[in-house]
Parts: sequence; structure tokens; C-alpha cells
Amino acid sequence: MTLPICCAGMASTGNLSEEQVHCSICLDVFTNPVSIPCGHNFCQGCILGYWKTSPLYQCPMCKKSFCKRPDISINTVLREIAEQFKEIRIRSAEEKVSEEVEGEKKWTMERKKKEDEERLLEEEQKQDVREEVRSKEEKKLLPEDLPPLIPPVPAPRRSPPPSPDQEPAPLLQISPPPSPQIPSSSPPSSSLPLPAWEEVFCDVCLGDGRPKAIKSCLVCLTSYCEEHLKAHSARFTKHKLIEPVANMEDRMCPKHERLLELFCKKDQTCVCVLCTETDHRAHYTVPVEREWMEKKAQLKMTEIDIQQMIHEREKKLHEIKLCVEENKVSPAELKHL
Repeated sequence: MTLPICCAGMASTGNLSEEQVHCSICLDVFTNPVSIPCGHNFCQGCILGYWKTSPLYQCPMCKKSFCKRPDISINTVLREIAEQFKEIRIRSAEEKVSEEVEGEKKWTMERKKKEDEERLLEEEQKQDVREEVRSKEEKKLLPEDLPPLIPPVPAPRRSPPPSPDQEPAPLLQISPPPSPQIPSSSPPSSSLPLPAWEEVFCDVCLGDGRPKAIKSCLVCLTSYCEEHLKAHSARFTKHKLIEPVANMEDRMCPKHERLLELFCKKDQTCVCVLCTETDHRAHYTVPVEREWMEKKAQLKMTEIDIQQMIHEREKKLHEIKLCVEENKVSPAELKHL
């Protein structure tokens, strides 16, 4: 590294290398450079320390000896040049560090961007595959292609007695098997009665004709009708109410008596908020609604796979029965053999 020199008191300008402002004792850029009578320059601390350890007062460069410790003088010009070299060295080091940091940030951003693009591409491919599978399954499971799973039983018809000249009918008649029926996708009529397990009655009312509950309290573990809910809400304003549900005790943590609103992925069980601080600490938990949606989607895909497998098996069974029917021999043919 060179530094242009143009200072007051100098007759000429030129370039000075970093080695020329190095102390011959510490081999580093001068710190408070001083000059001794022989004309050589050293760091003030370096030359004083050298004379303390040496029996003679001499110059480390030219070995010129002095009777007593010579007077030293601060070389102000050389000190300014040395300071400039130190500033350049610090600035270059800072620039190098900043370049490395910027390069690392740029590399990190590019890598993150690439990972995001790959993830988006993968999600798009998965979505395309799901849509393709769903469309294929919908085409395969159309009602016009698949007869009902349980075919209607036709009314028995009495055939007239065969005449003596008529040949007897074959002993075995195999009909093609029916295919599964796809239930209608239209919603059920509102006039149909709800099943018993969907009805939640008031826990406070007595008798057979109990009214239906409109809310359930997670604190009291009780379901209330409209009349009893008014009295409960007037007295307990901070209790949490939800839509009416049955078996309230099963939705509470038996250990902490709190609502089971989280799902532990590690132990595959529902937990409460306090469980995440004790037995399930540091376990990965998600809301029960999110886990329910994931399980529902998995069951839907499993159902589609099972329906496809059933359709393929019934198609093979139908082909086998057709082959058997084609290869069977009627009694009339047996007489000619």
C-alpha cells in the first residue's frame, strides 16, 4: 500500500509505501514516532523499552553507541503519515467486513427467494395433482356410470309352465353385478327430523319435555335454554359461552379443568393451555380446529381412494362373471355331445 505525500515543509511529493513507515522494533506502523541523533526513527515506547533492556545506549539499526541516553524528538511529519496509514488500514478493514456482510445478506436473500419459489412451485404442483385426482374421481363416480350399491329388489314374476316341446332353461343364470350408487350431493331437506345425537337439551330444566339448549357454558359445564341463559348471564358475566354441545365433561382437561383447545402433535392428544406449561412443555401444539380440518381432509382423500378401489374390484368381478357366463354349457348342447 502506498500513500501520496504532500505535506508542508517538504520540497517534493511522492509515494510512500507502508513498509517505509514501519518501526524496525515492533514491525508495525509507527506510534508516536521519534528520531534519535543518528537519524533513525522508532516508536517512542519501542526505543525506550529497548534501551531499558540493553546495557548500552545504541541504535538498533546502525549500532551507533552513545555515552548517555540521547535526547529524542517527536517526528510530527512522520506521525501524520503513520496516522494516515492507520486510517486507511481501518477503513479498508471496515469496507472488507461490510462487503462480506452485504455478500452474506445478498446470498441469504437469494437463497430465501429461491426456497420460496421452489415451495410455491411445489404447492402448485400438489394442487394440480389434487385437482386432477378429484376430477378423475368425479368422472369415475358419476351416477350414470355407477348403478346403486344396493339394487332394488324386483317383484317376483311367475313364469308360465314350460311346454313339453320347449327346451328347459339353463340351471344357472348370472346377471352382471350392480355398481355402487353415489349419494346425492344436494343438502337434506329441513323438514327431516334431526338425529338424537345432534340435539342438546337444557340441563337445568326437568321432565320429559325439556327445551333445547341455545348455549353451553365452559365454566359451569352446563347447557342452558333461553330462559335459564338469561339468569345465568345476569349473574356470571365473565363466563365463556359457546354453541350448545353434548358431553361437556369430555371437552375439559381432567387435570387442570380447562378447555381442551390445543392439540399436541407429539403425543397426538388434546391438551389445555396449562398442559403446555407442564407435561407437554416444548411440544408442538396447534389449535384443535386446525387439526380437525387437516384430519377431515385426510379422511376425504382416503374415502376417494377407497371408492376408487371398490369400483375397480367390482369392475373385475363383473368381467369374471361375464367370462363364466360365456363359457358355460347349456343342457341342449350337452345332449348333442
